[in-house]
Amino acid sequence: MNPSILILIVTYKCPLHDSKTINSILGQDSHDLNCRYVIWDNSPVAATSLELEKVREGLSFEYISKPENVALSKVYNQVVSANKFKYILLLDQDTGIPKNYLREIGYHIANHPQVNLFLPIVKNNQLIVSPGNFNLFKGKHWEDIRKGLIPSKNLLAVTSGMLISRHYFDSYSYQFDERLNLYGIDSKFMLDFAKNEKELFVLPLILAHNSALWSSPTSSELLPRFKNLRKAWDIILSDRPLPKLLNAIYGKYLCIKLAVKYRDIRFLLIEKQS
Repeated sequence: MNPSILILIVTYKCPLHDSKTINSILGQDSHDLNCRYVIWDNSPVAATSLELEKVREGLSFEYISKPENVALSKVYNQVVSANKFKYILLLDQDTGIPKNYLREIGYHIANHPQVNLFLPIVKNNQLIVSPGNFNLFKGKHWEDIRKGLIPSKNLLAVTSGMLISRHYFDSYSYQFDERLNLYGIDSKFMLDFAKNEKELFVLPLILAHNSALWSSPTSSELLPRFKNLRKAWDIILSDRPLPKLLNAIYGKYLCIKLAVKYRDIRFLLIEKQS
């Protein structure tokens, strides 16, 4: 039987027909894969029946509307527990997917059935944002692309484009950390994965990704995201005393740096409010 892939697309305050991910997934050549699509919409207002019909002209999918804006970690856990699949592909609303993506996935999972995690190369303009290295207490971008089987130790990655096997979830009774609601979910997953698995596979595919953290946001746009990120690293490193301390010191430096850059004193108050 052909491998079954559950493709989860999470959206928020984005009309479905405007989603870069949904538009780029249309017309994908799924080759011999048995793909099923779930669109989880965290927007305060659900898509209209007319909007759903328009998207369904090119894509068959299950639509789930959650106006209460469920934390991403809980979304992932609920979808994993409620569905049968051999692999799950996680996507956000802002990822550009090359037309050969599913075909390439099918080829590589067939050739590496023992691998439980496949990662694409994700770029924001020319910056490689995923995968990246984890250096004791913080991440570092790759300068050059690496592909194929690589050690999983000390690697970070974004979830969008991540392909995870059902075997991994079942073997380790793994759940995403629900203490995290937005940022850090992917970093915690990667550090946990390295404790369980020695290798992962980096696909020879590049995804274009729009990240608010790397897109020159205003101070008001960046502030809540930066707060969330700072709290996330406290949770991620909660079992690593020295890295947690070093990250806290680094966080204070970032607060000062951003306060000067944006001329906004609110960044200096973040650590006190945490």
